Amino acid sequence: MNQVKFKKIIWTDLVNPTREELEVLQKRYRFHDLDIEDTLSIHERPKIEAHSKHLFLIFKLPRFNKRTRLIEIAELNLFMGSNFVITSHEGKIKLLNQIFEDAKGSLVSRKRLFSEGTGKFLWELLKTLFRDIFPMVDRMSKELRRMERDVFESKVLRNQLKDILIFKRNLITLRRILIPQRAVIESIEALKMQFLPDNLEIFFDDILDKIEKLIESTTSLQDLVDSLRDTNETMLTHSLNNTIRVLTIFSAILLPLTFVTGFYGMNIALPYQDYPNIHLWIIGGMTLLSVFMLVFFKWRKWV
Repeated sequence: MNQVKFKKIIWTDLVNPTREELEVLQKRYRFHDLDIEDTLSIHERPKIEAHSKHLFLIFKLPRFNKRTRLIEIAELNLFMGSNFVITSHEGKIKLLNQIFEDAKGSLVSRKRLFSEGTGKFLWELLKTLFRDIFPMVDRMSKELRRMERDVFESKVLRNQLKDILIFKRNLITLRRILIPQRAVIESIEALKMQFLPDNLEIFFDDILDKIEKLIESTTSLQDLVDSLRDTNETMLTHSLNNTIRVLTIFSAILLPLTFVTGFYGMNIALPYQDYPNIHLWIIGGMTLLSVFMLVFFKWRKWV
């Protein structure tokens, strides 16, 4: 149980909290049993619970897994009163850990975070966490441009379906994180509590604007990747049709030639078999037949 103190405010950060640790804090700050259960379980959506003297919040944050190339959802549980903040999460959240360590090691950071109360701290924390999503969206935009170049400019057509589907899944995950959180921030703005003074409303508006911009960016990326997927499938289908057409032409040309060679390969008496150099005549006839069929296909614009 790691703690940072500034005057009367205590920030406690719990990584992989146990029920015993939470029950100790529950007795100290009188948390509701359901909030403790929510902290120990995983929720599908962000939420906010306002009690008489404290708030309980659940936020969702994106976490990129380099091994699988997928965006995963990290859950941050937060209890907040006028003189305490408790953050709880499964596994380390890199940026949150960095903020905590900066506050632990620097008086300047503690003053910046806590000098105006826990409400301002909440804004500082959320502003930093949501601002960190913008670089992730920028990287996704660059990845989409790379896939576009591979589809339109590559000399060797490659199936991009797997990359596109991974990209789409990451977009869906990111939107699942952002869209429900918009309502939570709006609820925080509407709350009237001692540690959430009215002058903080404009600050939380700023966070809401950031979320709206992120949602707009992901919507644009969603439209682009859908178009790219359709284009990729169209180009692959066109390439496959061309291949099938060429193979069909080869089959059409070889079919009569196979008949002739099979006919003269039979071990029976055949017409003109005693003529000298008859094999040369057969080869010449087969060649003329092949040329005639190619000219015919060209005339019909099949090749």
